Amino acid sequence: MRIIEKWSRETGTRHPTCCRGQIAGCISYKPVFCCLVFPVIDSQVSIPLVLGSDFASVIFAQVRCTCMTHQDSAMISQKQVLRTQVKAMLRGLSQAELARQSEIVSRHALSLVNAKGFTHIACFLNMDHSEMKTEPLVESLFKQGKTVYLPRCSSTSVSKQVDLRQDGALKRPHLVFYRFDSLAQVQALQPQGKYKLREPVRTDPEPLPTPALEVILMPGVAFCKKNGARMGHGAGYYDDYISRHIHYTGKKPLLVGLALEEQLVDDVPLEQHDYTVDCLVCGDGTVKWYT
Repeated sequence: MRIIEKWSRETGTRHPTCCRGQIAGCISYKPVFCCLVFPVIDSQVSIPLVLGSDFASVIFAQVRCTCMTHQDSAMISQKQVLRTQVKAMLRGLSQAELARQSEIVSRHALSLVNAKGFTHIACFLNMDHSEMKTEPLVESLFKQGKTVYLPRCSSTSVSKQVDLRQDGALKRPHLVFYRFDSLAQVQALQPQGKYKLREPVRTDPEPLPTPALEVILMPGVAFCKKNGARMGHGAGYYDDYISRHIHYTGKKPLLVGLALEEQLVDDVPLEQHDYTVDCLVCGDGTVKWYT
């Protein structure tokens, strides 16, 4: 403990705020004491690690810092407050109002897809109360001969796809999109997993992002009316997928947010990895373009 305190004073760090680190060149480790805040994020520094419960052995190891700054922490707190507020409003919506706005959004989204001449479209199957009802939109896409892609939650440990952040995590949650050729295939999907989502059945291997995909019709918890900033449920699935799609195909699909009126807000805090949408199709019948 005294060694760590001395090192902390000399390097200008603070403790005992917890951070995550990975010792360079080691497969695994289990330090008893590794609680320091680094002055530089995403940097490798030499820190003292105490090995053994008797604090008898100390080594200095290269650790990559992935802890968050106070600014990051404040932004996450702002997002959590906003997320809670919007979800409370969505829970208050009647099914009739949800259906009314969903029909408006679906109609305008379909018009947009046709105006742009898109044939390969990614969409999603909605949660019960927090998102617009998308099955009528998916049905319309099939009726017009479109190829539809739907997401499944996966991770790098399952899909064997590249970990884009490379911060030492054993697995990185991410989305994979499966191609569907008929509405019957979609209607056969059963709710599964923690959130009871209707997801595609996993295949091995799971599909890589396809360059054929032209547009992603995206869900969200809240969208900024001014600049198209999007806030999801907090896991970063869609932001990761967009980066993943660019990594594998070299291009970014058009990003179209589907938003109920209650999901439109004046400001959404943006983090470095967040993507804004190119277009918002809203429950009040407006279509807002940002690119």
